[in-house]
Amino acid sequence: MSDIDIFADEFDGQVSYEGALAEWVMGKCQTWRDHYESNYSQKHDEYMRLFRNKWSAEDSERGSERSKLIAPALAQAVESNVAEVEEATFGRGKIFDVRDDIADEQTEDMVFLRKKLHEEFHHARVRSSMAEVLVNAAVYGTGIAEITIE
Repeated sequence: MSDIDIFADEFDGQVSYEGALAEWVMGKCQTWRDHYESNYSQKHDEYMRLFRNKWSAEDSERGSERSKLIAPALAQAVESNVAEVEEATFGRGKIFDVRDDIADEQTEDMVFLRKKLHEEFHHARVRSSMAEVLVNAAVYGTGIAEITIE
């Protein structure tokens, strides 16, 4: 076996990790962070500055340039595209639907599950979180969301 030892408990099917798992994960995280810092961080900072209309000397193209005006056209274009995607995603009111199996005679279980999931999505503020993901996708070119299930 590798330096990550995996032990499966025969009685209840639980799997536990011992050894260097945390070190392995943190090593992968550090490797990714170093790659991001060296390849993407500077460009992403520039993209966010331009989107938020913040002036920086780094964005000047000529040394003689004295203007600090940043037109809001980029932010307007991003926000209008994000609004269109949001409308296409959330415009019908419900993000998803849960259908019951035709052979299932109990229809109340799926009705309850559908209502419960919509309620949980509302309490977790999924729509506003997805709006943030869509803005990041429009600005950076990639939208990533993490789903935590408890």
